[in-house]
Amino acid sequence: MLYTSYIAKLNKLPLYITKVIISRFPPKWLDISKYNKLYIMKELALSRELLLQYKKDNNWDNYVNRFTYEMNNRMDMKKKINSLLGFLQKGNGVILICFEKEYTHCHRYLLAQYFVKQGIQWKEYTD
Repeated sequence: MLYTSYIAKLNKLPLYITKVIISRFPPKWLDISKYNKLYIMKELALSRELLLQYKKDNNWDNYVNRFTYEMNNRMDMKKKINSLLGFLQKGNGVILICFEKEYTHCHRYLLAQYFVKQGIQWKEYTD
């Protein structure tokens, strides 16, 4: 099962599920060694150019198109997506984590939608 959440909930997430931060720049305060099953996959973060463009124009449709393009064409991202898909298909649970509180306008949502199309169950972690 795939879950998504945001960084402010990190300390409330279950210890037994693999947690993956998908941000290009993890929080400076984060000491990854203090968390069980926590990893950072910068490869699943949007490009710097896309982030800056979205901050500038706040155009969600353009963001979706460009991030989808990145998922399909950035080799580093494609490799991590395929690796994560294999991990999920083996029945492992994963929580994708980024900075955005509102998941419906976030790249974790777009990644989750990709995995749903591959047959993976998904939900935003709200507990």
